[in-house]
Amino acid sequence: MSVYHPGYPITTPKYRTGLWVLLGVVLAGFLYLWQACLVQTGGKFVYGLDDAYIHLAIAKNLMSHGVWGVTPFGNTSASSSPLWTLLLAGALKLTAGSVFTPLIVAATFSAVATLYLYRQLAEFEVPIPIAVLVSALFYLVVPLTTLPFIGMEHAMQVFWVVLYAFWLIRRFHPEAKDEHAFPVAFLTLLMCLTRFECAFLVIVPFLVALWRRDIRLACSLALGPMVAIGGFAFYSFQRGMPLVPNSILLKGNHPGDPAYLQSILMHIRFGIYSDWPSFTDLFLLTLTCAGVLRLKALREANGPLQVLVWTTLVATVLHAGFAIIGGMFRYEAYLVALMAICIGLTWWEAVKAISQIQDRTLTRQQWFVGFAAILIGILLLIPVFIFLKHWVLVCTLAAWLLTLALIGLRQDLTTQRFAKLAIKGFAPVMVVIAMGHRSLESARVLPFASRDIYSQQLQMATFLHRYYPGSKVVANDIGAICFLDDPHLLDLFGLATDKVAHYRMKGSYGTKEIGSLIHDFDPDVAVLYPSWFSGNKALPPTMLPVAAWTGPPVVSAASPTVVFFANSRPKALALRKRLMEFRPSLPEIVRAKFYRLPGE
Repeated sequence: MSVYHPGYPITTPKYRTGLWVLLGVVLAGFLYLWQACLVQTGGKFVYGLDDAYIHLAIAKNLMSHGVWGVTPFGNTSASSSPLWTLLLAGALKLTAGSVFTPLIVAATFSAVATLYLYRQLAEFEVPIPIAVLVSALFYLVVPLTTLPFIGMEHAMQVFWVVLYAFWLIRRFHPEAKDEHAFPVAFLTLLMCLTRFECAFLVIVPFLVALWRRDIRLACSLALGPMVAIGGFAFYSFQRGMPLVPNSILLKGNHPGDPAYLQSILMHIRFGIYSDWPSFTDLFLLTLTCAGVLRLKALREANGPLQVLVWTTLVATVLHAGFAIIGGMFRYEAYLVALMAICIGLTWWEAVKAISQIQDRTLTRQQWFVGFAAILIGILLLIPVFIFLKHWVLVCTLAAWLLTLALIGLRQDLTTQRFAKLAIKGFAPVMVVIAMGHRSLESARVLPFASRDIYSQQLQMATFLHRYYPGSKVVANDIGAICFLDDPHLLDLFGLATDKVAHYRMKGSYGTKEIGSLIHDFDPDVAVLYPSWFSGNKALPPTMLPVAAWTGPPVVSAASPTVVFFANSRPKALALRKRLMEFRPSLPEIVRAKFYRLPGE
């Protein structure tokens, strides 16, 4: 693998043409989704996740009050991305608190990550047309198209990870020099401050460095995660927050019972073999890359690429065991980016290796032997894909088998022609099919996700800001509520209320605890998902339901129905009157239902 001899200088007209084409793809993807989202939200831009407004709320309070919290009244550990929150706080000053700030920052990182990949592929002697195509697929599949519209840190995480991937390839090359070691400490620091899961990406390179007795490199790799995670834990301790953010404690897989190992294995199984078929396909293709790179023709020249492939595979397994896969295609986006790079580079190395094959004409008997070997291999793969319920891949394998048979029977093939047919033609088709579901589905879902937040969380926040500014509010979706206003908040999910998180972590969160929290808080209003509070977690009888808002089936919201509560009859009467006044302002897709109060 060429590392120090760029194949295409970035000043050539061909390179610049590819750059403009790629910029056009990025801009077209952004504008298409922008318009698609505005159609669903009546022309008002809204992020596809309420979590984006949580970061905005913390950034707003950090900028204005020096408080790391969703409200200005206390520090709350509701952000699992310290660097993103700090970046937003600084950017909000430049944009005068504009709601578009996360969109602009994330879109910038998406574009830069795609263009950086293109430049690196060109420097690795990949022809410009192929480099443009691979970079465009990367942009669509990660999906860097949709990540800016959910307003979260994942586009920035992908950018750091792309930098890290090519650093790994260069640093583990036999010609690498020692001065390339220390900069990675800063890079891994940025990665882990963006998302703590990036620490998984350090494990394999750290072990390889130890195996090679490169202590300087091993220390550099370990330093970044230690400073990032340990430093934020110390900062949290100083501010009276948990050492680990509540969002990680409540959403991740943490030790909570004697069967913890079994729980990890279950998460790995359902994480990798998930409801997101493209993720499973990409994992299997990356696993195949690990095997391909062990072939004699590729093994010696591609040691650095093998380090990257195994870094990706190990990190994927650990992420599946301890974190989340899914959630608007965001949590695993950095892994998809790495898998795409591994698959693309492995494919290109295999294409280059074809020229080293001794070219000779295959006899009909040799062709049938080769065809039989391919048939056996595919027959072994088909049950795997059937088990994974990927019927498109099954049909593709069958069609490819038929194509090989017809071509082989109609004309003689040489060894090189056969290899080019198999690698140049079949591999990209399989990759596009594997990746297609993720890119298309993410683009289809995003506008409806924006519609969910617009018709539910934004309407809740607008109502509370208009009628209950600065009041005591009980909620379980807190982002838009806290960004548009500064309420005194009781968060019954636990992101912004440590006592709730403590109860949930202990497994002792029930009606008694909820009732005690609400009684001590004495709220002016509560807006909650009723589906979250049932059975032993039912709301106390003192909470009187006043009205329900119900929208269409949801994509990104937790429930189509939210209910407004009050903890006394006078408060309930006042709440009902205000909700009736607000009712004409609701989008047409939201239905309002009012409950009878006791005594009516």
